[in-house]
Amino acid sequence: HVTSGAEASGKSTAAAHVLKSAIKTKLPVCVMYDAEGTVHPEYTGKILGVKSLTDIFGEQNKKGEWIKEPLARYYQENILEDFFRFTRGIMRCLPQKIYQPETKQWFLIYKDDKIQKNSMEEMGHKPIKNLSGGGVYWCEAPDTKPQAVIILDSWPSLMAEKFEEEEDEKGGGLTLNARLLSEEFRKTGGQIRKKGVILFTVNQIRINPMPKWGALPEYEPCGESLKFYSSVRNQIRPRSVQSPWGKGRILEEESIEGGVDKYAFKYFINTKNKCGTPYLDGWSRVWVSDHKGKGRGFDPVFDCWEYLRLTGQASGSPPNRTIHIKLENIKLDLKWMEFKKIILAEHDNVMTDEVKKIFKKNKSKPFKIRSVCFKQLAKGEANNLRS
Repeated sequence: HVTSGAEASGKSTAAAHVLKSAIKTKLPVCVMYDAEGTVHPEYTGKILGVKSLTDIFGEQNKKGEWIKEPLARYYQENILEDFFRFTRGIMRCLPQKIYQPETKQWFLIYKDDKIQKNSMEEMGHKPIKNLSGGGVYWCEAPDTKPQAVIILDSWPSLMAEKFEEEEDEKGGGLTLNARLLSEEFRKTGGQIRKKGVILFTVNQIRINPMPKWGALPEYEPCGESLKFYSSVRNQIRPRSVQSPWGKGRILEEESIEGGVDKYAFKYFINTKNKCGTPYLDGWSRVWVSDHKGKGRGFDPVFDCWEYLRLTGQASGSPPNRTIHIKLENIKLDLKWMEFKKIILAEHDNVMTDEVKKIFKKNKSKPFKIRSVCFKQLAKGEANNLRS
């Protein structure tokens, strides 16, 4: 998966949200490979919902022993070959994860070698006797989830080990990086799907300073192989605020805690998708600063509204007019600020008296709107609702 964008388009914000979802889903392996150095203790911590990043990436003593176990591993290296060696090292420990249509079950297939046998024991997976043999162990998969998520931010920040030796040649460094990427993908690409690994990566969109006649003024660096080997490619671009939300690049909106929240709108477009329907687009907004001046990442309120609107479960014209929601046979008529209070209360895992009153006014028991939306997505119901 490659997400590209220009400067300050929200690429690293998207990467942080992917990490948050992976941790929430409790995937066995979660990795943040921060080649660009974009992980910020305060901003990334806000997105991940922790006061200190040590709650996510763990903490070691001077001897290198873990005094706080990590939920995800963090690496800040920028050598291209090291990244692929690291990725292949993870996949070497993981079994193949396959689906058998005949039995309608997922299976894990471990090799009969020391590394994978140790992994099988650590994960507590037991071989199925009548299927195992011939140098492999078949185990019933506990779920349909991916086995690992590796997040790389970003491709242009990776440098080949031999870059300094060839950078004096004309175009040597750039050519070397592109050639090495192509070679490394040939070694690694085929294993990613078999192992059930998500490789979520970030690229840039740059302006070509010397375009030839007929050439596009914009391009994505790191060569053509990155485009061909990726299964999903998205672009993020800044978007001006449109009516009825306001005008300009930054929207100021009343905060539920007093003061002002500031948002920047972003436009998403899919340019390749081997896993679903391609060329879909949409928009979102980044919570640039809350009433305390702190950035919060992608706004859960606007995202939830857009999902409900696109699936036909909500209508109206926020933020100035009443919105109407019909979710699981429950009807709600809400002002935008009321909707905002409900969603943010759920996001922060609190249920205030004020939120309870809003539900009571609509003759409904309090329930978690976003959780219902996520369940619909997990069950694949979103497309049916849309149609």
